[in-house]
Amino acid sequence: MTLSDEFIMLCLEEANAKRALSLIAQIVSVLSALIILFVLTQLILKGFYRPFKEIKENFRLMGEGTLQVFFKRDKDDEFKEIYAEFNHFIDSLNFIFTLEDKILAENNIKRILEYIFNNFKSYVPFENILLEYQSQSKFKQLVTTESGIVEHFSETPFRENDQQYDQHSIRFPISVEENELGHVYFLFSGSE
Repeated sequence: MTLSDEFIMLCLEEANAKRALSLIAQIVSVLSALIILFVLTQLILKGFYRPFKEIKENFRLMGEGTLQVFFKRDKDDEFKEIYAEFNHFIDSLNFIFTLEDKILAENNIKRILEYIFNNFKSYVPFENILLEYQSQSKFKQLVTTESGIVEHFSETPFRENDQQYDQHSIRFPISVEENELGHVYFLFSGSE
C-alpha cells in the first residue's frame, strides 16, 4: 500500500466515524424532540384539558340543579381567576335562591293564601288555591285545603301535570317588572 492509499483509507475511516457520530447525533436529536413533545403534551393536557373538563362537569351538575359546585385551583394562572369569578357567580346565585326561598316560604305567603282561601270563598266558588314557583330546578307548589296549606315539589310545572285543570282553573301570573316568578291558580269544582 502506498502512502496515498493509506491516506485515502484513513480519510474513509474518519468519514465513516463522523457519519456514525452524525447518525447517533440525529437519533439523539429526534428522540430528544419526541421526549420534549411528550412532556409538553402532558403539561398542556394537565394545564388546559383538566380545567376545561372540570368546568364542563360543573356546568353539567348545575344543569341538573346542583348549585353547590365550586372550583378550586392552587396554581396561580388564568384558570384560577376564572374559577374565582365562577365561584363568585355561584355564591351570588345561591344567595338569590336562598333569599327567594325565604321570601316565598315565609309564613306571610302562607297567611296570605289562607286569608284569600277563607275570605274570598263566599265571593268566588273555588275549592283550592295553588301557588307555584320554580325553586332552583324543581317546581314548588303551595296548595290550600280545608285543613291548611300543603307543600309539593314537582319536576314539571303544574299545568303540564294534568290537562284537566285548564277547564276548571283560572291562572294568574306572578311577575316582578318583566320577570315571571310563578303562577297562582284558583281551582274550581271538577278540577280534582
